[in-house]
Amino acid sequence: MKPTKIIFLHGLEGSPTGQKATAVKALAEKAGYKFIAPDLPRYDNDYALQIAKKEIDKEGPDLIVASSRGANIALHIIHEIPTLALAPSFRFFGPPKRVPSKLTVVHGVHDDVAPLPQSLALVGQFGAKVVVTKDDHRLAESLPVILQELNLLLLRS
Repeated sequence: MKPTKIIFLHGLEGSPTGQKATAVKALAEKAGYKFIAPDLPRYDNDYALQIAKKEIDKEGPDLIVASSRGANIALHIIHEIPTLALAPSFRFFGPPKRVPSKLTVVHGVHDDVAPLPQSLALVGQFGAKVVVTKDDHRLAESLPVILQELNLLLLRS
């Protein structure tokens, strides 16, 4: 049996070794899942999208966790892979035309980078699950909620 693969796509200011990536990696590895986190370039959005698409095509992940710009990228190139989108920012590629049927969005009510109403409109349009936390864009205080939602997606996948 092949291990479950989780790809993490970090945001513009994030990295494959940032706080959210590290928390997701720890949960993934503890459960025996393969964790993949490509390093997306900061100043070239189109190249970041190409890298993410290539990695997703190569690895065939069972689940995507993506933050901010990474969520914007993920929602534009995947349509069937269960996805946990963290504070998605649509300023890079705009809102997606369709989303995975198993999509959960975690967004902070105090986010001043990616407006919460954009996520609420997205989940309203597509019927996805949204979890609103008392946090800002970084979602640093929401790591327990993120990991809980990740576990729920893994159980549903």
